[in-house]
Amino acid sequence: KYLVGLDVGGGGGRCLLVNADTGETVSVFHAWVLPPDPQAGGFAFKLDMAAVWRMLGEATQEALKKANALPQEVAGVAATSMRHGLVAIDKKGKVLLATPNRDSRAVEQGMGLAMERGEELYQITGHAPNPIFMAARLMWLKDNRPDDFKSLYAALSISDWVGYMLTGELASEPAQAAESLLFDLKSRKWASALIKSLGIPEKIFPSLKQAGSKLGKLTKEAAANLGLPPGIPVAVGGPDTQCGLLGAGVVSAGQIGVIAGTTTPVQMAVDKLIIDPEMRIWTGLHVIPGLYVLESNAGQMGST
Repeated sequence: KYLVGLDVGGGGGRCLLVNADTGETVSVFHAWVLPPDPQAGGFAFKLDMAAVWRMLGEATQEALKKANALPQEVAGVAATSMRHGLVAIDKKGKVLLATPNRDSRAVEQGMGLAMERGEELYQITGHAPNPIFMAARLMWLKDNRPDDFKSLYAALSISDWVGYMLTGELASEPAQAAESLLFDLKSRKWASALIKSLGIPEKIFPSLKQAGSKLGKLTKEAAANLGLPPGIPVAVGGPDTQCGLLGAGVVSAGQIGVIAGTTTPVQMAVDKLIIDPEMRIWTGLHVIPGLYVLESNAGQMGST
């Protein structure tokens, strides 16, 4: 009767345990610090994925105890995370590069894209080029660590990586993919021609699976980490902001939601693709099929 939601944010990891019968929730949060990574530049930050995985496990086990819930009472698991993160792995699953949303090591690559191809990329992806996007960080990896770039097997958002750790299955959730500067909003697919033009191998981007669909089953290793039985169904998660919209009831075109976290995204759900070059607001996907989001941001309110 319980559902487990895992969340990887800029300030820590959370397990939300929901009683599907009563609606009661138990939340356990474990804070972490994102230390600077001076070797990668003045705007780079480290994201220790081994520590993230360990702390998600600790938070889950603590939430079960807090709710007096038995592990075998958990019916399903899903994960969300901050947007604009990257976890690049090799064929064995080793993390080659992990960056949180605030990481701007790719400032040179991001600003170069903005100057040379800004309007083109905005029309395709709904986002103006910026160092925080996956596209810029992959170009940074290519320029600065060519051996790791050659070893790339998959480029994932953070929530996609958690799904991979839970099930062993590789998949990209479309709303997260749409925050990468590598996604075609018109076709709702990876922007193949754009990816190739940047010198990035298209094969590193997994197939797309809709949020809420079944990703796989909890592996023995993941079950041991979380304190749960193996084989529990795991659903595809998505970006924290759009999942926040869903939780707040912003599920129809014309509704607006403010998801106040480290920063404060303001998003409107719309049922058609709107890309406005004059306003330069961001356009992305909702986790609800058929809906898009228009986005502005009130800035660093939470961190302040």
